[in-house]
Amino acid sequence: MNDYDRRAYILCMADDHCTATMIDTKLGMITHKTFVEPIELVYASDKSIYKAVKKLYADALSPTSCIEIVKDNRPGGAKVIATKFIPKRFKIIGLTGRHYPISKHFIKRGVNDFSILTSQLTKKDKIFLGPCSFVNHDCKPNTVWISRNKLETCVETVRDIKKDEDITVYYSPYYFGVDNEECKCRTCEKTHFGYFKQKGFYSACITYVEYIFN
Repeated sequence: MNDYDRRAYILCMADDHCTATMIDTKLGMITHKTFVEPIELVYASDKSIYKAVKKLYADALSPTSCIEIVKDNRPGGAKVIATKFIPKRFKIIGLTGRHYPISKHFIKRGVNDFSILTSQLTKKDKIFLGPCSFVNHDCKPNTVWISRNKLETCVETVRDIKKDEDITVYYSPYYFGVDNEECKCRTCEKTHFGYFKQKGFYSACITYVEYIFN
């Protein structure tokens, strides 16, 4: 492993540990993992990253937090809901993630590419992990990404969020294919866009064929 990817590797290792010991035990299921092999925390920077990630999850699971990570019966298996009313323009610090730049060799398709972002300034890929990675995508979200500092990003509400309401954010216009044509979010399901636009078209064709031949 090169020095460039080391911070990202430690982030992955810490996130796998925290999700396994703090989230999976709570939900009774296995959530997303990067499946990196544990290595010794040799440097002070290694230990600092590990400690920071553990604090992010501790903050998210705190009794005073306004959010909760729960099971979801939709693809992904988990989601984030509000445990109380959250007003508009409120930064949800409990939903923070860390990000570090990665080389092209670091990405393993279908393994650790579920939470990759590209910097708008440097155009470099970064691994993005933490409680924030449990926030599901929606094409009409109730939060937006907002930077906390150079290493961390959280979400900020764009409207009032009711108690027990899902907290969502817009990933990107190409996360689920070109123009998100494979998107299965609740908004696309309600408006028959994304994956459901195609499904509706094929269903209509099948219905017409059945009508003709029956």
